[in-house]
Amino acid sequence: MKNLIPAVLVALAASTALADFNTGIQAGPFASNGPNGNAANGLFSFNAGHTGLFNAIRIRGNAQYNNSGTYLSELRYSILTDSGARASGQLIAGGVWSGFQTVDNSQNFTPFQLTGGNSYTIRLWESYDDGGTGVIDAYWHSLQFDFTSAVINPPACTNLGTLASANDINTFGSNFDTEIALFDSNGLLLAENDDTGGLQSQINTGGLANGTYYVAVGGYNTSFGNFWTANPGGASGNYTLTIDGSAVASSTLASGTVHWYCFTIPTPGSAMLLGMGGLVTLRRRR
Repeated sequence: MKNLIPAVLVALAASTALADFNTGIQAGPFASNGPNGNAANGLFSFNAGHTGLFNAIRIRGNAQYNNSGTYLSELRYSILTDSGARASGQLIAGGVWSGFQTVDNSQNFTPFQLTGGNSYTIRLWESYDDGGTGVIDAYWHSLQFDFTSAVINPPACTNLGTLASANDINTFGSNFDTEIALFDSNGLLLAENDDTGGLQSQINTGGLANGTYYVAVGGYNTSFGNFWTANPGGASGNYTLTIDGSAVASSTLASGTVHWYCFTIPTPGSAMLLGMGGLVTLRRRR
């Protein structure tokens, strides 16, 4: 059995839309040398400003020539993210150079995740190592990086409308091995569950702040991740999705698919207008 309920569930649920962040300027010097991963690479460390999915990085700094024969166009960087390594292409055009060169370059990448507060390291290297590890090709000064958030659209979902509460979400009564996950409006994975007292799934939220939420229903071996990531498993069958004791949806899940539902928790004053779950209705997918 697995059941992930972060202690910051309600705080995350009330968070605002994700924004870009800057690492701040670090004076250096940072060596730019050797192939990517070499011990001679300069290392620029920073803490991520927030959890997010990013797809663009801007580098700004002053590069200083240090080794005869090195080309300006050989300057590179790479970063190991939660989603794997990302390496830049050419940052600036130019051949043999000398002195200092201001670099301001933005590049797009396959989207990658960073976790707010976690430390990450950017490696500074050269596409061609002119002097070996004993002779540094160039140095970076006054270096900084900007990270731009990727725009990820939420999945198409069956709208369950406005619910007075959603303390308990389960698939009890389904006839196969289910897995469910709960996401907030930013796509952050708040909770997931495989089995609770059998082969069905249950999430106890402890109460949700006002906002929009997404529930994914999948079969056994479905894996979930931030930004509405759902890699479907192979199990299939009939299920019922129940929230706070009321069946809000029922359907047949085909192998290799995931069904998405969304609902809104209103502000406390608005919730009084709902009465005792008056807007919670049974919806059947086709």
